[in-house]
Amino acid sequence: MIDEKNCRCFIENNGSFDDGFIPKIVTDSPALSEFEGAELKAEIGTRENGVVVSIFG
Repeated sequence: MIDEKNCRCFIENNGSFDDGFIPKIVTDSPALSEFEGAELKAEIGTRENGVVVSIFG
């Protein structure tokens, strides 16, 4: 069973289209805390209704 609790998650995306994007995640969620300090990369794309940011570890 998933424990549904509210949390806060802030994603700061550093970089550029030329150099690539490096996101930094800050959260108070125990389930997402493993992503804080992780080496992540991001890709930016578009969809019919807006922008999509995909984050990979």
